[in-house]
Amino acid sequence: MPLVTLGIISYNQEGYIEECFRSALAQDYPNLQIVLCDDHSTDHTLSIVERIVAEANSQHEIVIHQNAENLGIGGNVNAVFESATGELIVMMGGDDISYSNRCSVMAREWLRRGKPSGIVSMLELIDDAGNEIKDPEAMSYYTEVYLQYSKKMVQVDSLLSNHRCPHQILPPGVIGCTSAWSRDLYDFFGPLSAKVHYEDVVFTIRAMISNNMTLVEDKLVKYRVHGGSTMRNDRGFDRELAINNGLLQSYIQMLKDLENAKIGKRYTDHNNELQIFLEQKIKFLEFKDNYFTQPLWKSLIQIKKMRSYGLGLRCLKIRMARAFNFTKLFSAHIS
Repeated sequence: MPLVTLGIISYNQEGYIEECFRSALAQDYPNLQIVLCDDHSTDHTLSIVERIVAEANSQHEIVIHQNAENLGIGGNVNAVFESATGELIVMMGGDDISYSNRCSVMAREWLRRGKPSGIVSMLELIDDAGNEIKDPEAMSYYTEVYLQYSKKMVQVDSLLSNHRCPHQILPPGVIGCTSAWSRDLYDFFGPLSAKVHYEDVVFTIRAMISNNMTLVEDKLVKYRVHGGSTMRNDRGFDRELAINNGLLQSYIQMLKDLENAKIGKRYTDHNNELQIFLEQKIKFLEFKDNYFTQPLWKSLIQIKKMRSYGLGLRCLKIRMARAFNFTKLFSAHIS
């Protein structure tokens, strides 16, 4: 059996990391390397892992690494691949839980299907406390994501047919905690930009233009859903800006990878279509990024263009509220 690396990325997850790491130690795959890369946590995440390792009598090879500074998701994923020696790298976050047979099933199916560049599984949703989420609305959303992305998005032509609209909300990728990637993807395309926030989307495209992807229809990981910020306050606005910029940097990385694929003679029948698709996405995300940061008067005269991108009046309201908050803060400072 090939050496498999289970890569864990963590950052300030002291409330979840023990359950996560113990699920890694419980893997029944015999030829396993566990690599945990902590992105310079400021809480007790790393010390909890070190305590577990010291107490455990594990048969698996264990590598614990902490970045000297916070690198972000892209940089931390790079750290995993730099430390990993497995042919297949199975990914998970520091707040997720892997079933004990996850690596065994992924490795078996990866071999059986001819070592595709990417392989993903189904998941179980859990809340902060680790309880299974059975809310119909939440389940409906994630079921739709998997029907659309994990089953259809493993083919380039499916991706293009389902993302004709340049302002499609969800990015064309699988959920990272369910994924496993061939080592070749990192060796060929190289490290991710440190600005990349959606590494799973980037690796999805890398796999599509390489030896494709495949889906295992077994639930192999518990994906923890956290309560997020809303757009009703300034912090929520900053979060949306960060998400948009993270997507923008991810698409820029994907376009760069496509160019490298052409240079390295790694073609698909849809390379030119993919290039047009990525350029449209970047154009839209750059417009949205500039829309919220440019002077208010420029945003006000771009209503028609804003609607053509499907942004709607909500973005205008947020932009005006942002300007009002800045004005209020500035006035208070002057007085």
